[in-house]
Amino acid sequence: MSKESTVLVIGVVIVIVILAALAINLAQPKTDVIKKDPVITKEPVKTPENPKISVDDDPYIGSNSSKITIVEFSDFQCDFCGKFHRDTFPLIKKNYIDTGKVKFVYRDYPIQGHDFAIQSAEAADCALEQNKFWEYHDILFNNQNALDLASLKKYAKDLGLNETRFNDCLDSEEYRPELVNDANDGIKYGVTQTPYFFINGVAIDGAYPYNIFESVIEQELAKVSSN
Repeated sequence: MSKESTVLVIGVVIVIVILAALAINLAQPKTDVIKKDPVITKEPVKTPENPKISVDDDPYIGSNSSKITIVEFSDFQCDFCGKFHRDTFPLIKKNYIDTGKVKFVYRDYPIQGHDFAIQSAEAADCALEQNKFWEYHDILFNNQNALDLASLKKYAKDLGLNETRFNDCLDSEEYRPELVNDANDGIKYGVTQTPYFFINGVAIDGAYPYNIFESVIEQELAKVSSN
């Protein structure tokens, strides 16, 4: 075999190896992406009812006498969580929370790899201490590109919180055990991504459009009414 032929054969082999490696890589599931922000499909995966989902002592909005309780596990740095709270949550609030039909509970589930998720969740808990959780919550989801420490403290100042108390709370990681408790509960309940919801125990695994939540809520309201 000539030198030119040998070089050609080697080149063909290298190309085949590269193409094979590329095909194997493309065939692998992108679990790291799925864990951070779920790919939204047409229909949510609904698990069997789990009536033992704890609300813990976490912040909620709505009436304690509501027949339906929605528990969300969320991450302030998660893009899909932000999308849910900007696009879908206002409709749920208007049609179900404000009408006394739904109590909505927010629990933390900071995703590994989101550099500001834990710090943001702790800051929201510090705001809760001063009865400004939901106002602070909205600021965080509307400013997901600015969740650094300086920004978190600025948002507290803008809300008129006691800055000394807020900063001490945040700097000391006072609510870290609360976050750990929420995350452990989420793992126990099968939460694998954010956002993740339980509507009277029925799980919905993503930031689906409003009509999906409406369907499940109405389904659960019908069950309550028939009992």
